Amino acid sequence: MKKAILVLGVIFTATMGYAQTRDYNQVSLELNYGASIPVTPKTVDRSKAIGFAHIEPALRVMFNPKIGMKGFYAYDRFGDKDKGLVSHRLGGEVILNLDDVLNIPYYIKKSFGFQAHAGAGLGMLNPQLSESQQTKNDFISFLVIGGGPQYKLSDKLALNGDLTFNQVFMQNSMYDGRSVAQTTGNYVTLSIGIQFYLGKEKYHADWY
Repeated sequence: MKKAILVLGVIFTATMGYAQTRDYNQVSLELNYGASIPVTPKTVDRSKAIGFAHIEPALRVMFNPKIGMKGFYAYDRFGDKDKGLVSHRLGGEVILNLDDVLNIPYYIKKSFGFQAHAGAGLGMLNPQLSESQQTKNDFISFLVIGGGPQYKLSDKLALNGDLTFNQVFMQNSMYDGRSVAQTTGNYVTLSIGIQFYLGKEKYHADWY
């Protein structure tokens, strides 16, 4: 986990030095909130394991209006405090503004956009069980891919929606907190959020 934080720090120190050299803003702070929906392993009642505590703050840097990168922390909670699982993840992603990639007409993309993203990272799973059943934390790696729409509120603010597929490796804990032999698992996050654009220029790369 410490190595992941160090790598993200080095990457964003370098990119922040590169950013803000254009005639549009390149940096944004973002915060998403939503639901975490287990897909596999199918060892628990999915309706009882769905969590409504997905929280994801992020820092994004766009290299140009089409492509950029993002570093994020994600918190997910499945089940409840006696039979559940908490996930902490740190990761990095490549971001594509598909409205620019696909050359969507300006009268549409001046207010509406669509972003796709994919990346990887490291994390920790913390089983939530009664004291007599407590197990060790579970260290994982993961891949993510997803996307969603954007709506421009102003030159400094935008709303976004997101659907992301999360593939987890080296998973030893189920969504109800029980320990199992090491396996792979996956889940979907569905969220809404806000993007705050930083910089002195009038427009951000998303809307340039």
